[in-house]
Amino acid sequence: MWVTRAWIVVQCLGEPKTWYGVPGEAAEFFEDSMRKSAPELFEQSPDLLHQLTTIMNPNIFMSMGVPVVKTHQGAGEFVVTFPRAYHAGFNQGYNFAEAVNFCPADWLPIGRVCIDYYRKLQRQCVFSHEELICKIAADPDSLDFHLAAATHKDMLVMVDNEKKLRKRLLDMIYYQVSLTYPPIFSTNGNVACQPVQKKSRHTKLFKSHQQLCGLH
Repeated sequence: MWVTRAWIVVQCLGEPKTWYGVPGEAAEFFEDSMRKSAPELFEQSPDLLHQLTTIMNPNIFMSMGVPVVKTHQGAGEFVVTFPRAYHAGFNQGYNFAEAVNFCPADWLPIGRVCIDYYRKLQRQCVFSHEELICKIAADPDSLDFHLAAATHKDMLVMVDNEKKLRKRLLDMIYYQVSLTYPPIFSTNGNVACQPVQKKSRHTKLFKSHQQLCGLH
């Protein structure tokens, strides 16, 4: 199956494993080529490439101009895959291998891109990126310069996104309240009661509106 993840794989013993890889810089080209080759599958499952169920002959991608490399991993050898690099392969026989995921400091911006990508696909993340950033920031003395800078930059993005989402939520609440409690006009046509202004905050939005209109 074609899949993308950053990990270190060590083969302890047994027969070799054949790997095919597409570099991360060609990830979008690879994804577009896959969609063009099997559009009906992506119509049914937009997150097809993340379901670990799809395989396609590397020669097809190479004929479309996608760069593909190959290697054979033997016992005692390591293979390292990097962020956004797609890979696939097969075992040539019985073998035993171990793998672990990893993320250096320069992965954090890629992780943020992954969140936006998952959001478009409506796919749930394996872990909370925001929680990871908060836990890293909670122990600043243990961070080197590069990790501290990357964490600070991602934290600013996270806070900015949170502010925008909260504003959207308040606007949605205000809009729903305005539909639920439309302005009440007096006999002379003047507005006798109208929804609370946007400056109201949190749950007071509902209570203030009810009090303003004399509902309680």
